[in-house]
Parts: sequence; C-alpha cells; structure tokens
Amino acid sequence: MRGLDADRLGRKLQGTGWTFFCLAGRMRGTAFGRGKQQGTQNALGRMLSKLKLDKFNALEITDVVSKRFLGMPYVTVFARSRHIQDGVFLA
Repeated sequence: MRGLDADRLGRKLQGTGWTFFCLAGRMRGTAFGRGKQQGTQNALGRMLSKLKLDKFNALEITDVVSKRFLGMPYVTVFARSRHIQDGVFLA
C-alpha cells in the first residue's frame, strides 16, 4: 500500500463498503541486529505474531527508530493494530 497514508486508505475502503478499524494505543517492537533492515524485520516479525493473536489483519507502521546501546545497534518499530473488514461492526 505504498503511497497511501492511513486516512486515504480508509476513505478508499469506505467507498467500497469496507471498514478500516484502528485499535487505540500503539505497539512497540525492539530488536537488536547488525543493521537497520535486519533489526526492523526482526521487530516486525515479533509484532506480527502478536497481531495474529489479537485477530487483527493489518499493521500501520508509524515510526522506525534506530539507535545504539553500548555500541550495539538496535531498532524500535512503533505501530498500530488495524483491521480491514466488510461491514461497520468490528467482528
């Protein structure tokens, strides 16, 4: 869904009768890795596992921050749980 922010995607889905739900609050996943890409993939993998347990089917990444702690690189990914479904009531 590159090039679409959450609002534009929500409007497009609403025009087709589908709804784009957002769960209040945000998730955070942190992973150590050799680089930003590897750390981001590891953090997203952990977050997607939690997303499946919560029965949501989409994830909106809001921020990716890479830092170092004692010389070791790590990445923190911030995101929101989202759910796309047909209809207006969250099932």
